[in-house]
Amino acid sequence: DLDWGEWNACSATCGGGILTHSRASLTCEGISTEVVGQCNTQPCPIDCMWGSWAGWSECSKSCGGGSQSHSRPQLVLSANGGASCTGLASESRACSTQSCPVDCKWGAWGNWSACSVTCGSGARYQTRPVAVAAANGGQP
Repeated sequence: DLDWGEWNACSATCGGGILTHSRASLTCEGISTEVVGQCNTQPCPIDCMWGSWAGWSECSKSCGGGSQSHSRPQLVLSANGGASCTGLASESRACSTQSCPVDCKWGAWGNWSACSVTCGSGARYQTRPVAVAAANGGQP
């Protein structure tokens, strides 16, 4: 009859493993490995895991500086001492930063000028200033 040997290592580090010990015999029949019970039954740590980034949203403006964003889902929440997710769930960035086109705008008409001659056929004229000059590809 042989004595039981050393305890074998638990078959799992968490989540419930099996604890066994063995004896060796070259001539005897019978049980050579005995299952003693469960070990390391504490839940395994679960690390957080992010999903893939979604595409960027449309820019909030077509010119003059807008913003757009995208996000990603948290697929797995950390548990049992697992690692938390690092980084952000959403990001934003500037877009359409080019200046907007500005169309030319006329100001108010001025007063009529005096007649160009004191007798005969003359001319009078009126002027108006440019209130806003065309810029960034706006209409002249």
